[in-house]
Amino acid sequence: MNGIRFGWLLALVCVPACGADDGGGRMGGGTGSATGTTSDVATTLPVTVSATNASADGSGTDPGSSSDSDPSDGGTSSPSTNDSADSADFGTAGSSSGGTSSTGDSTSTGGGFSVSAASPQVIVHGGTVVISGSGFADVTDVTVSGVDIGVFSIDSDTQITATVQDTVPIGVDLELQLVAPEASDATSVTVLHLVINEVDPDSPNTINADGEEFVEIATGVDAAVSLSGYTLVLWSGALEAYTAVELDAGGAATSATGLLVVGSTNVVPDIAFAGVSNNIQNGEDALAIYQRPASDFAPGASFDTIETDGLIDAFIYESGTDTDVPALYPLMTCCGLVPVIDEGPTSEIRETVSLSRCSGDRRSSDEFVATSMTPGLPNVCD
Repeated sequence: MNGIRFGWLLALVCVPACGADDGGGRMGGGTGSATGTTSDVATTLPVTVSATNASADGSGTDPGSSSDSDPSDGGTSSPSTNDSADSADFGTAGSSSGGTSSTGDSTSTGGGFSVSAASPQVIVHGGTVVISGSGFADVTDVTVSGVDIGVFSIDSDTQITATVQDTVPIGVDLELQLVAPEASDATSVTVLHLVINEVDPDSPNTINADGEEFVEIATGVDAAVSLSGYTLVLWSGALEAYTAVELDAGGAATSATGLLVVGSTNVVPDIAFAGVSNNIQNGEDALAIYQRPASDFAPGASFDTIETDGLIDAFIYESGTDTDVPALYPLMTCCGLVPVIDEGPTSEIRETVSLSRCSGDRRSSDEFVATSMTPGLPNVCD
């Protein structure tokens, strides 16, 4: 592919995304995080997990592409390439079986068993959700629209923590259901396929020096949604955070087409960078979305202390100069070939293009191309 340089990362041990499994889908101790690592929450009750189609890095099985257009009808949206060519199927958001429940105002079928809330209410592939209620000791299954949510742990009789695999359907107001031997109950959630969709790290200088830089985020769902609880982080090649932006800053939400732009004021973004120009380093650097607050990424925060903890998506890029930073590679899919995307060999070329996602999984760069800049609009992937 034009503009792609591959860097090999030799992994003697699996990155944290791979987790530990006893072979039966049961995670040992604690709760699953967004990347399959375990937290320090003590588990005093039997831990039951559901891990159908869950992959080692928590990303599920072949989730396909994600971009700006063509979500499907009927409660789910399928992120597709912006040229409407290669749509991905994240499943059908149908009703789940077993028990009696109603989305939103849930109805329990067992005495003392109830679901009171899911936090966050907007959940994403690769992220975690904490479900609160009562009578959870004997829960055997957690589903969204009838599809297993992924690995989950029973933290206590009143709390369950689950990691959302990529096979879970996406859409607004879907039914999240808990099932026990003699009871079931449900609440509603919104499920997104949250990814970095387009970035321009070396923009034209017509207004200000590099005054039109931006990062576009896509959800795969045609609906205005708050991304509260999720943060865009810019990592330097020196392995330090230099910018962190909470994706609901100032009350921002995605557009009706599921896009959100963080950028210079010159591109009329949904969320503006603090500076007018030179906000994104040219590379080799990285962008990442985390399910963590921006306060965890103060300027100068070390990459080594965070890496993939809470990671949802990432993208590594460069602008002409070939400067390998293998230490950033754990941001990408576990233990293999890591493509680093080059915006172009000269500033004249780089200032006329952006790097756009045309398909591909989370935490993968291999379907990004250098093409026309389209902040807030469908990517050009012809």
